[in-house]
Amino acid sequence: MPAMAADISEVVLVAFEGPDRYSFVGGLATRMNDLADALTKRGRRVRQLFVGDPTLPAFEERSNGMLRLERWGQWISRYHPKDVYDGEDGKWRDFSRTVPPHLLDEVIVPAARQGKRAVLLFEDWQTANAAINTTVLAQRAGLRGAITPFWNANNTYGFAEVDFPALDRAVEITTVSRFMRAQMTGIGVDPQIHPNGIAERYLRPLPPSEARVLRTAFGNRLTFVKVARFDPDKRWLWAIDAVAALRDGGMRPRLVMRGSRAD
Repeated sequence: MPAMAADISEVVLVAFEGPDRYSFVGGLATRMNDLADALTKRGRRVRQLFVGDPTLPAFEERSNGMLRLERWGQWISRYHPKDVYDGEDGKWRDFSRTVPPHLLDEVIVPAARQGKRAVLLFEDWQTANAAINTTVLAQRAGLRGAITPFWNANNTYGFAEVDFPALDRAVEITTVSRFMRAQMTGIGVDPQIHPNGIAERYLRPLPPSEARVLRTAFGNRLTFVKVARFDPDKRWLWAIDAVAALRDGGMRPRLVMRGSRAD
């Protein structure tokens, strides 16, 4: 894969969500944070740009300098303290306008001077315009060869706001599943599939003491767990219907569930 070649200056992850409590709403933050962690552990320099907590520093370094956090739009977020999606429209417009010149000056030009290129990964609909505008600026500067830009779709939310023909010309479009690819081919886009994957910590054996706690809590009762936004796309009604069918069949199912902070 070209993103892991030796001539890469850094990998830039661009999304609304990120590691701050303010920015951590759902699966997107988990994906971006875990991806940043996986890349730095493999020796990659990573820049994670997101709409961050307005009370924290605009820039922060972690992982012995291998990870640089850039909290964007903090001047807007001060007026919208709930979370990253509070005041979303204003943040999106500012993000689309101000992120591209920043990436040109701070990422693309330095990469070109080193004879390298930067990998740019933009996530979800809020970053589509920024992805287009960044590529346009790089082309105008004669530095298109200094970037490998991607835009990734985790879901179809916000697709009405995306100029897909322009986006398809500007970047490589990817998505996370065959289901999403089928959804996108229906609107004339044929993305590559790059599955989310699983963070290494999820593959570690569960300590026996923790397993005993769960067994004691759940007992012999059939227990289901669902974590997702309270949105029709997440099939909550199907889950409730399934639990109800088990109950009507004489069983005593338990459903442990959690939505997001935005719900």
